[in-house]
Amino acid sequence: MGLVPVPNNRKNKMSKKNKTISKKIKKSTKAPFSSKVLDEMIREADDFPPIATNEELETIKDFYQQHPEININLNAWIQTYTGKKFYLQNPTLDSIDIIDIAHSLSQICRYTGHSSVFHSVAHHSVLVSYLCNKENALQGLLHDSSEAMGLNDLASPIKNLPELAGYKKLEKRVQSAIYRKFGLSEEEPVDVKQADLLVLSIESNSFMQPLNPDWKIQIIPTLKIDPLSPTEAEELFLKRFWQLCPSIDI
Repeated sequence: MGLVPVPNNRKNKMSKKNKTISKKIKKSTKAPFSSKVLDEMIREADDFPPIATNEELETIKDFYQQHPEININLNAWIQTYTGKKFYLQNPTLDSIDIIDIAHSLSQICRYTGHSSVFHSVAHHSVLVSYLCNKENALQGLLHDSSEAMGLNDLASPIKNLPELAGYKKLEKRVQSAIYRKFGLSEEEPVDVKQADLLVLSIESNSFMQPLNPDWKIQIIPTLKIDPLSPTEAEELFLKRFWQLCPSIDI
């Protein structure tokens, strides 16, 4: 607690029970704890002094009240490529810019960077836009755009962990705002998800070989993707956007 003044009257003496537990821990360092030792440690854990006294807790509270600038900002924002402030918990439509989305997605690597070569989310998104139904091509292009706005590209097995329920909620909020910005339904069409999985299959054959046998995916061996640099992927993404939205006001 380097920034917080600590009272001088803190008791540092260990009780006899605590000293006994400390000796047991030292004796156990050469081998895993036995269940007997662990059970006794858990039973006697309440005998340890608190991490902070009531007086110290009041001092810490006073310190944070005097320095609100170091408190956690619950309304977090990021600066985008074009210099905008984007609030993830309260996204506004005027803070969403296709230039920011294209630039960021072109520099985010798929598969959390574990592909054999760099393959961007921007490139992936363009492919999805061509493989889904024509009327949903714009949603196909934008289906991963929340990743550009501070959320990055997490692998699906990680996203689905119960510990990341808050992330998925935030992702849904940001993605919905992006869809609204461009006049689209907030619900992702089934054919966009199907195209997403089809591209995943082709990508895994192109950039994830040898593929772990536990992957439950059907490979199309005749199809492969040529990788693009971030600059090429960004240009391709923007060209596809303007092809789909020649008169849209951004």
